[in-house]
Amino acid sequence: MGPLIHAAWLSVLLAGATPVTSPAPVAIPAEGEPDMTGTPPAPPREPERGTEQAHPGEKRDVPEYDGRAPETPTAREGFIWIPRVLLFPAHVTAEYLVRRPVVGFLSWGERHYVFKRVYDAVTWDDGHSGIYPLASLDIGIKSTVGLAMVDQHFLARLNSLRMATSASTQGVFTVGAQDRLSVFRDGTGTLSLGANYTQRPDGVFYGIGPDTRNSDKTFYSFVSRGLALGLTGNLGGLHRASIEIGYRDTTFGTSRVSADVLSVDQRYGGPGQAPLPPGWDGYDLTWSRATLVMDTRSPSFESSGTGVRLATSAAYGISPRDPDLQLVSWGADAGGFYDLTGAHHVLALLLATHFTEKLGEREVPFTELPLLGGADWMRGFLGGRLRGASTLAATLSYRYPVGNFLDGELFSSVGNAFPGHLDEFAVQRLFLNWGFGLRTTFARDASFFLTLAFASNRFDDSNFNPVDATRFSIGVIHGF
Repeated sequence: MGPLIHAAWLSVLLAGATPVTSPAPVAIPAEGEPDMTGTPPAPPREPERGTEQAHPGEKRDVPEYDGRAPETPTAREGFIWIPRVLLFPAHVTAEYLVRRPVVGFLSWGERHYVFKRVYDAVTWDDGHSGIYPLASLDIGIKSTVGLAMVDQHFLARLNSLRMATSASTQGVFTVGAQDRLSVFRDGTGTLSLGANYTQRPDGVFYGIGPDTRNSDKTFYSFVSRGLALGLTGNLGGLHRASIEIGYRDTTFGTSRVSADVLSVDQRYGGPGQAPLPPGWDGYDLTWSRATLVMDTRSPSFESSGTGVRLATSAAYGISPRDPDLQLVSWGADAGGFYDLTGAHHVLALLLATHFTEKLGEREVPFTELPLLGGADWMRGFLGGRLRGASTLAATLSYRYPVGNFLDGELFSSVGNAFPGHLDEFAVQRLFLNWGFGLRTTFARDASFFLTLAFASNRFDDSNFNPVDATRFSIGVIHGF
């Protein structure tokens, strides 16, 4: 019976099985049509570029691997060459005698971690506090060395203290301190209290007005003491407003700093000589000042430096010991800045004018008059080279990065000091300054600077000389 059962089950299985058929052919879509899943076809691939061969002894042209034509220079990139051509002599001097040695030194320092080791040695509190050296070499006056200290969390988190002192031979000594406290609910204000003491034997005086010459140089000694209380409010971005009140006392005397340059009291005040400059017998002032700065540039260093800046200020002073000494001063600085590439190659045009006049019977002391020369305006001259009741200066500059945290600047400026409200002004009565500068940008409290600048005699001089004076200065300065 078993064989019969097996035969019956086999017949049932064969009767219920589905017949096996050959698979249907797959449809191939036509070129450019979607496949059976609806996926569109891939775009046709360009044939790969072959390596172009060069003849023996010749260099092979670099293939265009990305298949794009080279970019043409933009108009802004072309404008970079305008200041380079105009200031080519200063550029060559600065490039090979100044920039390359300085950048080489900085590169060496970065490779060997010199600056990081020094920074770690002179700072603490995670870099919020530190002490660092100061030095200043300015050909024509006494060089100084000193120390500065910064504590950004002095006694409280929102309070900072800055102190600096420097000294040199022949009685040069300066010391200053400033305490800053963040105020207002959002921390946008700063209340500051500062004090300073300065004694130097190398103050320079060339006379007052537009007709001074380099050969008129004289020295004087002075002692100055001052206090100042100020409040600054941030108005958003780089816009700010500030008010200050203060007191200063200044006395003058004979200078023995140079056997070749006369002291002021040797050239002035004697028989047949011009009178001593006003304020020579000393003075004191209580003063107040208001300042408004409007600056449309971005406060972020990574952004473009394009924008405009306008700063205006006004001040009033009166002597508590002699009410006949009263004065008022005011002025404005305006500047336009254009970043040629968006990478801080900035072309700038700056204009500044300042005025001071007496309100009482006594003349304005000569050290209270507006001046040109030094670190800000007409840098080919020593500070105080040009003094007058009013000053006017215009500067064309080109600033560009030359290394990490280091900017270079080519500049040319014209200006002079005049009586009254720019009385006797004429273009031919201006002086010319031009030169090159370097300055670090990694900190506001202290920066390394270098300036090589030249100054002419007046345009209307019969023997006009564009290099009638040379100024070289280098050092580390504090920012208050």
